[in-house]
Amino acid sequence: NALLDLDKVQQSFAAVNEYLLSDAVVQPPDFKDPNAAFALCPDASNVAAGAALMQWQHPTHAGPGPDVPGNVNEGKDELTQSWRHDKGWKLETIGFFSKTFVQAQRNWPTFDKEAGAIILAIRHWVDLITGHPTTVYTDSQVAASMLSSKHAGPPRLQRWGMELMTFLPYLRIAYRRGIDNGLADLLSRY
Repeated sequence: NALLDLDKVQQSFAAVNEYLLSDAVVQPPDFKDPNAAFALCPDASNVAAGAALMQWQHPTHAGPGPDVPGNVNEGKDELTQSWRHDKGWKLETIGFFSKTFVQAQRNWPTFDKEAGAIILAIRHWVDLITGHPTTVYTDSQVAASMLSSKHAGPPRLQRWGMELMTFLPYLRIAYRRGIDNGLADLLSRY
């Protein structure tokens, strides 16, 4: 009877995994549209890092920009960017990432874990995001501020900050409340 239950669990896991990788959930990136910006949502727990890579995609593959230059952060949560929705854009999921921390990483302070999640996710998707507008949304204000300066914090964060600077001017780091970062939160915990 226990063997039968294990078989059902494995079948269920395979079905969920197949769905998550299907076109219903994951889309290919759009490299033709210069306004098709990536959104990367990483998070860390005490045991792992997780992230979701998404991209604003327009059905015409030549989506319009905002009417007023610089008016891209409309609303309280800039990931929702209502101007994009109003012009037909959809935020499509490109992929998921999760990595268990090794013991040394588990001993890092919280902001190092959060910053590490950002670096691990960027390294995972480096081939996709290099040279394309990308905003990293982190729920750690400390990690966001320390990674934006190569002279801040301990040597590890300085190295990571310098690595992130190689993606400029295409990379931007923005703070996003933890309550709004549920998908990455889930990937870093389970």
